[in-house]
Amino acid sequence: MESILIICLVGLMSGFTTVLFGFGGGFIMVPFIYHFLWFSDPSLHQESMLIAIATSSSIMMMSSVFATYKNYQLKIMNVSMIFPLFYYIGIGALVGSFLSTIILDQILKLLFVLYLIVTIIDCLFRKGFIEIQPLNQKTNHSSFLKVFS
Repeated sequence: MESILIICLVGLMSGFTTVLFGFGGGFIMVPFIYHFLWFSDPSLHQESMLIAIATSSSIMMMSSVFATYKNYQLKIMNVSMIFPLFYYIGIGALVGSFLSTIILDQILKLLFVLYLIVTIIDCLFRKGFIEIQPLNQKTNHSSFLKVFS
């Protein structure tokens, strides 16, 4: 019962950070699933990182497909600009999937940490990511609310 409560809380935290920041699910889910598998089933030690990455990837894929579909329905996305990316995302996913089966678990962990570091540095130094809005300027969340209705 305690494990189910922890899994639910981590899932809520992952969803919250993803919606709040636009990313974060993988940052939370990959380390959580990795450690959860590592401590709960010793027979999965070798595969725990691969399972964690695959689980996070499938969650991201499902939420991305849903959000894209909802934005398409609301006509708030530039289809001619977005859909060509699907080919490159698909190719990257195939190459990444193949490489993840031949790269050692320790190297996958190192690559994940490097990915986190690069992402954090990008967020800190990219113009516009950390920007203070004037107090009198309101953010329009109506399109966000439409996507989830």
